Amino acid sequence: MLASDVMTRPIVTCAPTDTLVTAAQRMARHHVGALVVIDANGALAGLITDRDLCLAIAAADPDGTVAAAMTAVVIWVRPEQTVEQVAHLMAKHQVHRVPVLGTDRVAVGMISLSDLAVGACENGKRRDRVAIARTLAAIRGPRRAGADPATTPQALRD
Repeated sequence: MLASDVMTRPIVTCAPTDTLVTAAQRMARHHVGALVVIDANGALAGLITDRDLCLAIAAADPDGTVAAAMTAVVIWVRPEQTVEQVAHLMAKHQVHRVPVLGTDRVAVGMISLSDLAVGACENGKRRDRVAIARTLAAIRGPRRAGADPATTPQALRD
């Protein structure tokens, strides 16, 4: 099974210049836990999660910008990568969601841990279900050194 088989689309996006309140309202309106932050060319600029918003709003001015709270170094996948590869990256970096990028770093979908679980149940392959279980265990465990995307070598990010 491929990333393109389980990804959610269309994606919900925002701009780095949007306010935190605007981003929170967009998440609520679309019932999502993360927004893909896109630059003026439509390319990936970052990712902002509901957790990022909560922490930023509690610690700063709610009228601050998305750019101040987003994760700029994002782990992402391609549509042709396997679900096992996606699960491995999510576990390694302890992230719950990854954008799926097409050409020119344009986001074409989003994969959450829930998307992987639903795909594994529908697919019925034991190895996919095992990969999802291992991913969940790794994400839920204590944060490991090197799990931060900002410390990931460039070769793994691009």
